[in-house]
Amino acid sequence: MTKQELLKRMGSIDSLCRAEEFTFTSGTARGSRGIRIKCGKLAFTLLPDRCLDIAYAEVEGVPVSYDSCTGIVSPAYYNEGDFLRNFGAGLLTTCGLNQIGGDCVDGEKTYGLHGRIGNTPAYDVSIDRHWEGEDYVLTVSGKIKQASVFGENLELIRSISVKLFEQTIAISDRVINNSFREEPFMMLYHINFGYPLLSEDAVLTTNMGTPAPKDEHSAKDLDICHTFTAPQKDFAEQLYFYNSVPSSRARLTNENLGLFAEVSYAGDNLPYMVEWKQIGEGIYVVGLEPGTNPPEGRVVARENGRLQMLSPGEAKDFSVNISFGTTN
Repeated sequence: MTKQELLKRMGSIDSLCRAEEFTFTSGTARGSRGIRIKCGKLAFTLLPDRCLDIAYAEVEGVPVSYDSCTGIVSPAYYNEGDFLRNFGAGLLTTCGLNQIGGDCVDGEKTYGLHGRIGNTPAYDVSIDRHWEGEDYVLTVSGKIKQASVFGENLELIRSISVKLFEQTIAISDRVINNSFREEPFMMLYHINFGYPLLSEDAVLTTNMGTPAPKDEHSAKDLDICHTFTAPQKDFAEQLYFYNSVPSSRARLTNENLGLFAEVSYAGDNLPYMVEWKQIGEGIYVVGLEPGTNPPEGRVVARENGRLQMLSPGEAKDFSVNISFGTTN
């Protein structure tokens, strides 16, 4: 339908595409802000108090995100040394901005697993809805600051957009170094898919060639890293590192479900993608994670020549899309 044909049939476009702001009232999420987005067949929840990350997500009522046993946890409970107690996962957890990977000590400071940014509240949060020609666009924007006296002063400016009748979540980020010195910079988009999209019927395809396994445990299953089984008892995670290409794509397809999810991004500022394969009982998830680095920690990244630096006032832009579609 054209815009005019559609509007003739509706009292309010909110019936098809809307954003609803709310506050969690119980459990460890209590007091945190949320924004429910419903846009055609796509529905998901944004967490303004957690970097405007994406929690629950579904397509036509089918869950597509992996939501961990912790549930949504307010950043008030965050302890840098215990990231996993706050790791609700969801469709997107942002990691960084000056550390991704396991705990490490750099100089006299300890940096926790995957950094602080995913547990940092956004400010200047706004919701915009408007027509762009024949497209109805809904955008949620905000700013997230990671700063410390005598430390870093980094800012993430984020916009998350959807278009009516398109099943794509478009993430547009800019990271700025607001300090007067060069700063280490690391960032990872921890995008997580779970059951029923992930099952023994799911297959991963990419346009990035053969990945490098993290370790011997991952290497032994390299030839089956693109396929999955039913949940396995005591499964130990496996990690595979891909080198990005200019227009990188990774697609998880479940023909039995008739659904696919695709992560696509520009590889210029995100030179790596990680496949996190964790097919254990209760922790049944595959992560497709574009990043500035493999999750190796800033010390190892520096030793390997992979630690990016931001000059004073320098900004870097990132664009990541999460798309869904049917296979029939």
